Amino acid sequence: MRDSLLIARVGVLLGLMMAFIVGSHFLLNETLHSFFSSNSTQLHGVAAAILVFSGLATDVVLPVPSSVISVWAYVSQGLGLGFVVVWAGMMTACVLGYLLGAGAGRSVSQKFIKSDDLDLARQLFNRFGSLALVLCRAVPVLAEASIICAGIAGMPLRRFLFISALANAGIALAYGVATTWAVANASFGLVFFASVSLPLTAVAIYKLIPKTMNTENSLVSRDEQLLPSFSMQFSYPLCFTRNVFDPKNVTLVNELHRNKAVGSLIKVQIFIDDGVVAAHPNLQQAIQTYCRTHHIEWSGEIISVPGAEAAKSQQQIERMHGCMLQAQLDRQSYVIAIGGGGVLDAVGYAASTFHRGIRLVRMPTTVLAQNDAGVGVKNGINSQGIKNLLGCFAVPHAIINDAVFLESLSQRDFRSGFAEAIKVALIRDARFYQWIDENAEALNQRNETACNYLIKRCAELHINQICNGGDPFEMGSARPLDYGHWSAHKLESLTGHELSHGEAVALGMALDAQYAVEAALLPQHTANQIIGLIQRLGFEVWHPALNWNCASGESALLKGLEEFRQHLGGELCITLLTGIGKTLEANHIDTEGLLRARDKLKNFAPVTESEVSG
Repeated sequence: MRDSLLIARVGVLLGLMMAFIVGSHFLLNETLHSFFSSNSTQLHGVAAAILVFSGLATDVVLPVPSSVISVWAYVSQGLGLGFVVVWAGMMTACVLGYLLGAGAGRSVSQKFIKSDDLDLARQLFNRFGSLALVLCRAVPVLAEASIICAGIAGMPLRRFLFISALANAGIALAYGVATTWAVANASFGLVFFASVSLPLTAVAIYKLIPKTMNTENSLVSRDEQLLPSFSMQFSYPLCFTRNVFDPKNVTLVNELHRNKAVGSLIKVQIFIDDGVVAAHPNLQQAIQTYCRTHHIEWSGEIISVPGAEAAKSQQQIERMHGCMLQAQLDRQSYVIAIGGGGVLDAVGYAASTFHRGIRLVRMPTTVLAQNDAGVGVKNGINSQGIKNLLGCFAVPHAIINDAVFLESLSQRDFRSGFAEAIKVALIRDARFYQWIDENAEALNQRNETACNYLIKRCAELHINQICNGGDPFEMGSARPLDYGHWSAHKLESLTGHELSHGEAVALGMALDAQYAVEAALLPQHTANQIIGLIQRLGFEVWHPALNWNCASGESALLKGLEEFRQHLGGELCITLLTGIGKTLEANHIDTEGLLRARDKLKNFAPVTESEVSG
């Protein structure tokens, strides 16, 4: 059925394209020919070039008959100038499409290109990479969709421009040769043939590609394959509140009843970070009162989970699964996870793998969890000495940030979340970075207004990247939200998690900022400002583990780079700064330059408590 609809759709598209092209030739032939071929004034030639350029440049967002325009460009301008005008117009359209995809993302791009066409172009892009631009460039609709997908996928701009320039030159030259030959023979029929031959040939080749990919040795022919396809719309609320278990606060109960029939039984099981249990001795009684008031079925037993990375082990997951089984949870039940990022990671992984996934409500209790770790769609545990080696993507039912939980945090745990705020500001929001810089003292003093804004804005930027960045489940190689993280994960493992996640990320950002200087991407004074802000918020930018070697004598830091490459799926992709709020994705790291950057971090004076406290 799907193939029949696709064939019908392509047929209608080709029919309309043919009708448009034929109509433009027969209805506008005399007018266009007299206008384009007139040499009475230079203005006609300039106007024709401007019209051709404008038409081709807007082809990415408007239904422009680009083949007709390209042919008439050569009729009016000749081979040399016509080639320049056509190529320039096509390149402008490519740049506009790339920027549209990179800046607006998939949701806005769908206003110009159908979702199915974007999906098809994205499949080609994921399968063939850069070659997809060449394959799609002459195919109607896919030509526009492919360049938008390149922007959404975060293809490096230099590579995109280089490949697009070559592909467009080939297409422009093909039109030029065909049209010049037709004009030389003074044949309207040949001109008509030139304008339709390239797009029709491209469509025909594109339709034949799947057939050629089935070799004679294939065990299953295309006729014997099924191609199921479906999509789902995900959404999850992020709520900000205080005293979530006050019976008068209906935030939690409202979320538990969301998408449930009136009168449905609400059954929950609650896992809590043992540090939170110790810091809030009255929490169990408060939860019991809340559940009784709002008719929520709960056993009354709090299941304590070790905090931080200690929660992220296979033994803890098996223990949680046992508790869920004993409580007879089913796929209509809820698991509520209360704790820091490590506990949320582990409980989320356990919930997503029990009965193939049951509903999860997260209640982050640290700054880092409320503004980063707890607001995404990832869950995971550590294994084989590698952080987050095992994990999954699972969208939570809801996230509830209760500011009261933050009041019991130590200064070290509280500031740990500042690192993620600096990170997302550096890669996505220069104004937010400036705000952090200007309010560093207030943040160190734990000013409630300043800290609430930092948490909310940081969470908002993370969610925007997840929902609108075009890759919520990280199928591609780009990981902009992992800026500074490739080395951070390694440093956490090397130190046996003596370094907290926030402290390791601060070190990683300082290292990557200084490396960007070594790679001539970032001015030294900008790196100094970044490192200075990191230090003013209480973080160190040097740790002896940066200098440690493996048993083989290899730098442990460089081994971490290789482990990150393997985690990405083969191609290294490291986010680097070119300015505040400006980034690029690097596919190669100069190891000598990286080690120079590491060594230069020693030159930055360590932070004292008096400097942090102001």
